Amino acid sequence: MNVREYQALTPYSTALEENWGKPPGNLNADGKNLLHITVEKIFKADAVLNFGTHGSLEFMPGKQVGMSDVCYPDSLIGNIPNVYYYAANNPSEATLAKRWSYANTISYLTPPAENAG
Repeated sequence: MNVREYQALTPYSTALEENWGKPPGNLNADGKNLLHITVEKIFKADAVLNFGTHGSLEFMPGKQVGMSDVCYPDSLIGNIPNVYYYAANNPSEATLAKRWSYANTISYLTPPAENAG
């Protein structure tokens, strides 16, 4: 995707430049185009599936509650469902994922530790 297409699909792209610089950037880009596109309007994904913890989406700048279109998490997730597989022993961060990125969390128990011998 070229930069002009990206900017048309991402009206908040200039706000992102403050932290990440001008597109296409240095990661997943060839100097002129963005190479790794995960936008719901391009890739046609039905949902976002997250495995693990400490996602970047829920730690983007924005209000603590009541996201608006000027808050990064709200702008970045858009309308696509966000399903998050989250460790049950980390409920505080699971709450952030729910609050800031509209995640539906699926909790799992971490396996018990055992001496290796």
